[in-house]
This record gives sequence, structure tokens and C-alpha cells, in this order.
Amino acid sequence: MVDRSIDHPLAPKRRWFLKTALVTSAALGAFGGWTYWNRGISNGVLTEQGRDIFKAVARAVLANVLPADKAQREAKLEQQMGRLDEVIRSMPTSSQIELAGLLGALANAPTRWLLTGLSKPWTEASVQDINQALNTMRLHSQVPQLVSYHVLRDVTCLAFFSTPDNWSIAAYPGPLDL
Repeated sequence: MVDRSIDHPLAPKRRWFLKTALVTSAALGAFGGWTYWNRGISNGVLTEQGRDIFKAVARAVLANVLPADKAQREAKLEQQMGRLDEVIRSMPTSSQIELAGLLGALANAPTRWLLTGLSKPWTEASVQDINQALNTMRLHSQVPQLVSYHVLRDVTCLAFFSTPDNWSIAAYPGPLDL
């Protein structure tokens, strides 16, 4: 005997579960493929998407120490991109893969918006927009956003302030002779 009380239109059936699982798998596969395609690091160097993200973050994080002149600022940012490649190549492969995944997620518009609240592409965002996005991550209660903020800011600062050419900009005289 069949119990008709559980044969309600709102009660999910096996086919509904299968269709839902299929659609969810396809969506996650497409997202994963898109993130992989737009990953931020390839063969130990920043991809175009990775450069766009780190250049935008550098414009915001280093705003007070970058030159005011537009040409000099751009030259300093390009130097920063080269230094970032050196820093990334010095990382273990596992860290490069994790950073590539983060940059891939930040290059993807929906996940960029979920992680940062930034609706514009990194190349179109103003320094104020980027600072707001970084603050959204920094003040978020969820661990992925907090870790993402610290990775972006810390790697940017590490690459910039570990270069002796930039020490004078930050009024750091260099290491003391002992």
C-alpha cells in the first residue's frame, strides 16, 4: 500500500534530487573551469589577471608612498609587478597554487563581488573603491575574506618594502651596521 500523505507536490522526489545534483555539478564545474582559466599565476609568474589585481591592490595599499607624478607612479608599479614575480617564484609550489586560486576567484566577477563587494573590474576601480573592497575583507567575520585580505596586503607590502630602492621612500635608512 502506498502512503499518499508523502506524495505531496512539495515533497522532493528522486528525479528532482538527480536534476538538482546535475545542475549544481555543471555550475560548479563551469565555475571551477572559469577560475582555472583566469588563475592569477601560471608557471610561477603573474598572469594578466593576477597583475591587474596586484596592481590595483598596490595602488591602494601603497598610495601614501608611491610617487605623485603619474609616470613615476606607473614606473614604480611596473617595478612592483616584477618584484612580485620574484616573490612568487620564491614561494613553495603549494603556496603558489593557493595564491593562484585566490587570484582566480578575485578575477571572476561573481566571486570578486562575494569576497570584496567590488562590482567593477580591478582595472576600472578607483583607489577609493579598492580601499573599500579591502576594508570589506578586513572587517568581515568570515575567515576566507580575512585571509584573502591579509594575503593580498602582506604579499604586496613584502614585495615593495623588501626592495632596497624603496627604503628611502618609506624613510627607512636600511639595516644598521653592527
